[in-house]
Amino acid sequence: MNEPRIPLNPDAQVLDTSSALASYPPVEKWDDWVEYDTAQWPRKVEKHCHVIPTICFNCEAACGLLGFVEKDTGHIRRFEGNPEHPGSRGRNCAKGPATLNQVNDPERIRYPLKRVGARGAGKWERVTWDEALDDIAGRVRKALLEERRNEIMYHVGRPGHELLYHQRILHSWGIDGHNSHTNVCSAGARAGYAFWSGIDRPSPDHANARLASEALRKIRGVKVSKPQTNIVIVDVGGTGITAGEFSSRLKSKGVLMNALNATQLRLVTHYDVDRAGVETATRAIAEVADVSKSSLATPA
Repeated sequence: MNEPRIPLNPDAQVLDTSSALASYPPVEKWDDWVEYDTAQWPRKVEKHCHVIPTICFNCEAACGLLGFVEKDTGHIRRFEGNPEHPGSRGRNCAKGPATLNQVNDPERIRYPLKRVGARGAGKWERVTWDEALDDIAGRVRKALLEERRNEIMYHVGRPGHELLYHQRILHSWGIDGHNSHTNVCSAGARAGYAFWSGIDRPSPDHANARLASEALRKIRGVKVSKPQTNIVIVDVGGTGITAGEFSSRLKSKGVLMNALNATQLRLVTHYDVDRAGVETATRAIAEVADVSKSSLATPA
């Protein structure tokens, strides 16, 4: 067990192993990080970079990023996680490194544009920031003076602490024109909850959740797993009917269960679903499963 492991690749046996591999550039080397230019392989051409800490703006989590900026060209080579960030600690989802695609997007808008043609004609001209801000401020002021407050609206992606200050300004003007993730994206999700289950993003009562999983396990062709306290995954693959069709038949019986894939459905109970509701679902699943089995039976 204590014998040294031999690398599968024989070339690895000649590598210098005096120092361990590093996951991230150490902070003391951020001012002059040296790495090989991959585009020049197999030649070993060094690239000197500034490693600059920044923040990912692709969602409200604001995870830390490190931008590798070439010293000779000023171009960004890539983005990686920042291990010094107290929140993300070097970890990112795929959107973080993909920031490079946004920076280099040929259609990226880099300066204010003003429409000069008819709406929808796609005709724009470049203006300065001062021109853009003066134009917008002038229109807002004119609307306020003419008592047209309902024509003023502002949009922010995911409202954070800045919402508090912006809202104070708008309310002082008598404006109720806030638009954000809440009433665009979140509202859609909440509407789905309301239409489907009559509830608004409920918080599960994990301590008191009750599930009739033992009864479910007795149904022919049904397998049950319980990944969380208040969630049961019902696999109906053994019944010979798809989860989508199973869900449709349950709906006709007044039981709503979402199909996760071709064979699995999900049963969720929250604080407002009592044991009687779970037992109703169990009986409906048993009835549909029995019908499916009988429909597959070979005539004598």
